[in-house]
Amino acid sequence: MAIEIRPTDNATPFSTGDFTNPLCFTFNGSMGGAYEKELYLRNTDGANAFNVVVTTTPNPALASAPYQVYIKKSGANQAWIEGHVGFALTVQGGGTESFFIRIQVDPDTEVTNFTDLKIKTTETAI
Repeated sequence: MAIEIRPTDNATPFSTGDFTNPLCFTFNGSMGGAYEKELYLRNTDGANAFNVVVTTTPNPALASAPYQVYIKKSGANQAWIEGHVGFALTVQGGGTESFFIRIQVDPDTEVTNFTDLKIKTTETAI
């Protein structure tokens, strides 16, 4: 897979399901709140560009989750969308494109470790 998700452009990529390098957030359960983070899609293939679809799972309509997830493309006038809807962008060979993720926890939510949220990328060479 040529596309990696990273916390910064040159950082070690997040783990791909083994939780050795997960993306972690901390919330106050009585206050709730939101956390926004810019993430980077890095194309490790120096020659080929890829169309990449970014989504999150699970879909909150299908699975009860104590949080809401939104994502948006970088750039001016980009709107937050529900993460399970997703968006597409192009990452050039050897290039990096950033996007934002927002996790929102409602007030009075019992805080536990939420390990079922996943960021999914689907890539197609162009």
